[in-house]
Amino acid sequence: MISMDYYLIIIVLAIFVILSYLYTIISYHHKIPSVLLLILTGIITKIFLQFFGISFTPSQIYLNIFGTIGLILIVLEGSIDLSLDKNSLPTIFRSLTVAFILLCCSSFLIAFIISHLLSVSFISAFLYAIPLSVISSAIVIPGVLNIDKHKKEFMICESIFSDIFGIMLFNFTIMFSNNEPHFVIHVFFESFATIIISFIISFLLVLSLLKIKSTVKLFPIIAVLVLAYALGKYIHLSTLLLIFVFGLTLRNIFNFTKHEWRDKLNIDNESYNKIFYEFKLLIHESSFIIRTFFFIIFGYMFMFQNLFNINVLIIGFIIIFITYALRYINLKIISEKNLLPELLIAPRGLITILLYYSIPTKFNIGHYGEGIILLVVIVTSLLMMFGLFFTKNKEIEVIENTY
Repeated sequence: MISMDYYLIIIVLAIFVILSYLYTIISYHHKIPSVLLLILTGIITKIFLQFFGISFTPSQIYLNIFGTIGLILIVLEGSIDLSLDKNSLPTIFRSLTVAFILLCCSSFLIAFIISHLLSVSFISAFLYAIPLSVISSAIVIPGVLNIDKHKKEFMICESIFSDIFGIMLFNFTIMFSNNEPHFVIHVFFESFATIIISFIISFLLVLSLLKIKSTVKLFPIIAVLVLAYALGKYIHLSTLLLIFVFGLTLRNIFNFTKHEWRDKLNIDNESYNKIFYEFKLLIHESSFIIRTFFFIIFGYMFMFQNLFNINVLIIGFIIIFITYALRYINLKIISEKNLLPELLIAPRGLITILLYYSIPTKFNIGHYGEGIILLVVIVTSLLMMFGLFFTKNKEIEVIENTY
């Protein structure tokens, strides 16, 4: 086998970035989710390298690193676009309710199906069901930017809350499966501590971002957020909430502080607008790069033959049916308006894959898991494509805004 030298690696990485940008343009015009094209690129790259006898085996650690950083950036990307006012609060509450109910109902039903059909313990099945029940903000946020404002805000909030609740439920299930003492107390303490810490750190970071005069401050702030998220994971805090609160605080700092406080802190609109624009642009560009490599690596690492197992196909399509049946019922109860495209916008993606690879080895259900994950990711992304395809878009100024 021929090994890859570093010049060849640089060439391949540059081609991936260019292709990913082209995929965003294709996605804008033809509604094909760029995620599917990125996964396909990873699969084709693997076939191409094997054909020419070039050896390259990425470690799963790359996927975990890119996935974690990508999740942080994507939640930031969505939250800094949300304005908190009297008109948006009902949408936020409605999206939170839908995300929570759907996550819980889907997780239990899917776990029952997996446990029954594959004859595995309910805990193992439940840990696999959670990733399959979480809506991917990595696919939703860039996909809905050019549709109706109210529907867009609902779907962005729902996907972010789904990510947050999904990670919390996953962590709680791991703690429960390990028979940790005082489980209920741990859950209550974690939830309360996460909320308090999130608001304190978020306000301090936003204040630092606005007051630091150095020309290098945006990436250090992001590094602090990544550090806080990673440290929170070690002590079982769902610090994705911190990322969400930071984005909301940065976007709505003038709504959170009184006029007298802003005068004392010397925060003016001009400097704020400049910093906010620069930070938002940095988040968009960074999430673009991270998301590109995450899904390409996933496609490269995936064992494609697992997708054509009869058990994978049966279980996968049952899960997909359950997902959209529950979604239809829930949206019908909560919303009296037209349910499209919200009904079809429930893709599984980055967070699904990230949680799947975080499942402890002792709960492994064999090669079925990977095939089911990819099948659900592909089909739900295609259904989102159809939902967006039949939705009237509003005009946007530049193609870059679609990412």
